[in-house]
Amino acid sequence: MKKIYTFLVASMLAFTAYAQQVKQAPQSWRLYSPQTSSLQTPQKVGSLENCKEWGYYDGKNFATDMNVSCIGLGTSGTIQAGYRVTADYMLKGATIQGVRIPFNDVDVVKGLKIIILNSDYSEILTSQTVDISNLQAEAYNDVVLNNPITIDDDVVVTYEVTTEGATLSALYPLVIDETLFVTGGCLVLAGGFVSDYGPSFGTLVMKLWISEMALSDYTVDVLPTSGYTQRATENTVEFTLESNSDKDVKNVDYTITVADGETLTQHAEVEIPNGLHQKATIPVTFTAPDMIGMYNVTMQIVKVNGEDNNVNCAPVTSAFTNINRLIKRNVVMEEFTGLSCSWCPRGIAGMEKCRQAFGDRFVGMAYHLFGAETDPMAPSAYPDLKAMGLNSAPSCLVDRSGEKLDPYYGRNVDGDNDIVKLVQNYMEVPAAVGFDVNAYYAYEDKAVVKIDAEVEAAVADEYEMVYALVADGLESPAFRQSNSYCGYSIEALNVDPSDPLADFAAGGKYGSTYCTPVFNDVVIAASYANKVSVGGTLELETGEVKSVTYSLDLPTKSTLLNAIKAANYDVYAIVMAVNSDGTVGNAIRVKVKEDGTGIDTVIRPSETEEEEARYTLDGRRTNAHNGLNIVRMKDGSSIKVLNK
Repeated sequence: MKKIYTFLVASMLAFTAYAQQVKQAPQSWRLYSPQTSSLQTPQKVGSLENCKEWGYYDGKNFATDMNVSCIGLGTSGTIQAGYRVTADYMLKGATIQGVRIPFNDVDVVKGLKIIILNSDYSEILTSQTVDISNLQAEAYNDVVLNNPITIDDDVVVTYEVTTEGATLSALYPLVIDETLFVTGGCLVLAGGFVSDYGPSFGTLVMKLWISEMALSDYTVDVLPTSGYTQRATENTVEFTLESNSDKDVKNVDYTITVADGETLTQHAEVEIPNGLHQKATIPVTFTAPDMIGMYNVTMQIVKVNGEDNNVNCAPVTSAFTNINRLIKRNVVMEEFTGLSCSWCPRGIAGMEKCRQAFGDRFVGMAYHLFGAETDPMAPSAYPDLKAMGLNSAPSCLVDRSGEKLDPYYGRNVDGDNDIVKLVQNYMEVPAAVGFDVNAYYAYEDKAVVKIDAEVEAAVADEYEMVYALVADGLESPAFRQSNSYCGYSIEALNVDPSDPLADFAAGGKYGSTYCTPVFNDVVIAASYANKVSVGGTLELETGEVKSVTYSLDLPTKSTLLNAIKAANYDVYAIVMAVNSDGTVGNAIRVKVKEDGTGIDTVIRPSETEEEEARYTLDGRRTNAHNGLNIVRMKDGSSIKVLNK
């Protein structure tokens, strides 16, 4: 299981994410003193026979789910948590027969109780102490209710767990899906207050066993989504359908309305088994409106297997963002690291995993600023990393999102590696700008790199331009990396032997207290002066193309320069366009060439490609301009053409 542990202040008035920034607590409500006199005398002990599993979490295995984490008070003892069950058209009149409690570790559990309250917490409907002798770790534990509860009105189902010890499982016993945000989905009762953490931090993965649920033959909803589309172009988007049907779903008919356009009916084949919360995706093709910005797409399932869908399945509206054209995003990771940082080898390993996964679409920038006064790879020009949130090593930002991350674990500070997955998620978001870049040594001594770039805006904005040089393959006896991972075996680190981090473990090729690995993505120059950007700004309208030029000096420190020379000048230029909100619009990494005279980077269209428009390098529309032209093709791509 993903081991992120989140601390809840006992007063429930604050909420601190472990190893992350403090976030504001959600609304709290005063807890009524529950009246126990209304406890019902059990008429019949519950039974799980013919029950359906119900819950907000729909993962297959919470114990291995990367979206699952743990929360608690940060101390062992007793904590009560649960969620609200709404008496909607599916659940009203149904009966809760049992509760499924997830545990990561059961050795720390010293007491467990099921408590079900009415909607305003003023009345305990049932309370039941659970035998803990047979609890199972990393699994659901089924509790059959002695007093089944019929859902005539909203109810709050909770479990009260008492833990002992100082392990993380004892301090943080509640299991949540940190990507599922449901109002009423994580109610924590403590200190005389009820606080709802569902909308802010995730929803409990606890589930219920429910009987007498009246499922209709067909109840299929569209789940809202979001994304980017290319304006005035046919786009295909994956929409998720959720079925709560008593019968299997083979096909659906749906209506779709794009912006203020005509409502159309379309058909899709699909395979969804019967039952609760059964999901499948369908590709939906529609033409985006001819505009830039936000618009809505409204969908409704009207027929299922040729029969009417449940009348309660209302139209669902999803918000999309139209951009001029869909440009692939390269993802920037800026890392705070240093030779004297003994835990920074995991940053080296995390960056290497991303390089292996994504090639040049991964734009790594390792700033050797931890212990910069003694680090020969420390750059002389760099941004204000502390102001950007990087105040400990190793740490990083991805596309300057504002979220401090671990360069190996990502958001997961104590568990499975998820940095590659995180970068992949960023990569799937279209970019705000596109680039065409040529970088070359301006002089024979290779002391200066000149960067020529054409920048095209898919989204209008004033972009801050950042330029940098990074070097790969740096090795030197002077680059002695402190390494605390040498004290652990590969097995103890719980990594695959092929994982780059394994190289730093005991017995690995870098498995010593001080080691000299190969360093990649090392920032050796950047367009900053006194931590302030001096790369200039570029104001672009949608679809506009402008050219920029910038020069950077290679470092003069002999140790670093000698390592660059020994690596045969394996140097790359980075051009980054920063949105006005401080996030990265896009970036590109290109190899620095011997000179800029070659024209091999200029691509001519094939005879089968159709030209739509042609521009000069400064963005002016032209028919045929001598020199280098930017040609927009009808498929949305842009190429360079040299006219003589």
